[in-house]
Amino acid sequence: MREGLESEVQFNLRVYERNKGLFSFLGDKLVADWSRVRRARWDEFSGEFLITTAAGGSRQMRAAPSFLSTLFHLKAVDTGIRLASGHNYYVLSNVQIQIVRLVPPLTMIALFLPHRQIDTPWVETEIEVK
Repeated sequence: MREGLESEVQFNLRVYERNKGLFSFLGDKLVADWSRVRRARWDEFSGEFLITTAAGGSRQMRAAPSFLSTLFHLKAVDTGIRLASGHNYYVLSNVQIQIVRLVPPLTMIALFLPHRQIDTPWVETEIEVK
């Protein structure tokens, strides 16, 4: 980041309703798809790390440990997803990290740089709606 390049972290959640019964072979129903994106870079002029969100918010930090903690930590947020009781739901979640975020004309370079993105495996978590 100290070279002036921008990195990106994307948190992804997908809520599914389990399809049971005669048509379970068709797969589960996608109920909601939610994500949050944060971009980070080093500002050479101010000597600070800068984190921006897709909503337009930004935060500046001098210390690298607090910067990394803020970048990779997602606080409890209201996703706006409403679920009905009596159904069987589960969540798939993962995190995608782009070490170097390329601007659109240069995205074709990504085909030759497979190591610039890290994807965590999808984690399944059951949801109990009361």
